[in-house]
Amino acid sequence: MIGHFVKWAGGKHRISHFIEKFAPQQIERYIEPFLGTGAIFFFLAQTRPKFKAILSDSNDELINLYKCVRDNVTDLIAILGIHEQNYYQNPQKYYYHIRNFVRPSSKTEKAARLLFLNKTCYNGLYRAKSGFFNVPHGTYDKPTICELR
Repeated sequence: MIGHFVKWAGGKHRISHFIEKFAPQQIERYIEPFLGTGAIFFFLAQTRPKFKAILSDSNDELINLYKCVRDNVTDLIAILGIHEQNYYQNPQKYYYHIRNFVRPSSKTEKAARLLFLNKTCYNGLYRAKSGFFNVPHGTYDKPTICELR
């Protein structure tokens, strides 16, 4: 089963199978106001007949990421591959360079930056101060930045 591709505080991936018994077998419309990892949506989308869904979140960068996965995944994967290659050469230095200095111009570059930071920052947290992402580098040996399935 395809699951979430982003880490997010409060993600429901681990409990999505428990929620199944409370969800109807037929869903006309699903509304998700706090998308995060999208765990419940992805679970239901794979276990129920096709339904309409409205996915939203107050984090514009997160919504942009989902739109890029939906509309431009090939370019997103290519950019993530570059991030992954550069990151493994000098993880901490590259992480802080991307976090502190890179301000992407395209929506796809912004989505790749968010996903790169999400996969390499401390515990996959998202925190911004004065509009700037400020989570420290994580302590991972060799994180998977873009997992192709």
